[in-house]
Order: sequence, then C-alpha cells, then structure tokens
Amino acid sequence: MVSRKPEIGEVKPASLWQFRAHDKLEEGDEKAAFRLFLKAVTEGDEGAQHNLAFCYDIGMGTRKSFSKAMYWYKRSWRSSGYRDTGSCNNIAILYKEKDRRDRAIYWFKLAIERGDGDSALELAKLYLESSNRKKALEVLQKAVHMTRVTEDGREETVALLETLSKQRTSPNRELSRRDK
Repeated sequence: MVSRKPEIGEVKPASLWQFRAHDKLEEGDEKAAFRLFLKAVTEGDEGAQHNLAFCYDIGMGTRKSFSKAMYWYKRSWRSSGYRDTGSCNNIAILYKEKDRRDRAIYWFKLAIERGDGDSALELAKLYLESSNRKKALEVLQKAVHMTRVTEDGREETVALLETLSKQRTSPNRELSRRDK
C-alpha cells in the first residue's frame, strides 16, 4: 500500500513531488504518480522510497520488478532507522512470493519485534502453510495484543485464533498424522 499523503505543513521541498504523486493517484494517473515518486526520491525525499518500491512491487505506473522493489524497500527500511515496518513486511512478502521461506520469516520477525501485528498475522499463516500450528498459535496470540495492526488484520487474526481454538478443542476433529 502507498503510504499516506503528506500534510501541507510537513511538506519539505523534495516532498512536494510526493504530494503531487498522491494527487495523480487520486486522479487515476499511475504513470505520472510513478514518475513523481521517482522524482521525489531523486530529490532526497526518503519517505518516497517506500512508495517507489510499492510501484515496482505491483507494477503501478511502471513494469513490475522484484529486484527494484526489493532495492527500494530495503533503502526505505535503512533510511527509516530500521523502523519502517511497512517496508519490512513487504520485503518479507516478496521473499514469500519467491518461495524463500527462511528470508520471509526473518523479515516478518523483524517487523514483529517492532510491533507490527499485520506481519505477525502473515507469519502465522506462513507457519500454518507448513503445518506448524503451535508456532502459528504463539504468533497469533501475540498479534492480538499489538497496537500497530490494521482493522482488517485484527479481525482476521481474531477469526483465525477462534478457528484454531475450535479445532483444538473439538472432540470430533480428524486425527492428523502426528496424532496417529
């Protein structure tokens, strides 16, 4: 997701390009928005790095490029003082999409250490894909108490926890290979 549009009072000269890019997105002109995010980055707006990465990530206004998205997400991560959990989470997702499970777990955990509940949800789903229910439950129980989570993420976390809890306590559940 593209980060929020900066407020007028917080706009630095380099950020004007990012401000204009958000306007272009609202108008539906993704190519112009991409060019303006790129201009913002070249003019020194570190906050635009995440948005530029996102453009490359999904192919918004430009060709989709894993390597360019990864490069700009990592630049955003470093320039934020290792606090930009949005970039951290997106790096993990890119690795997950490339079947680099070990790298995805590493980046999800970095975001979780900084309180990102959406990353915790994604990590739990990754654990469930590999049938590691115990780790998934541990991560979901932490995610429920995190404050940095989207409303959708919180709802999905709670629903997944409820589903896993019902499966755990259901007397009629099928035996898994581990139970046999």
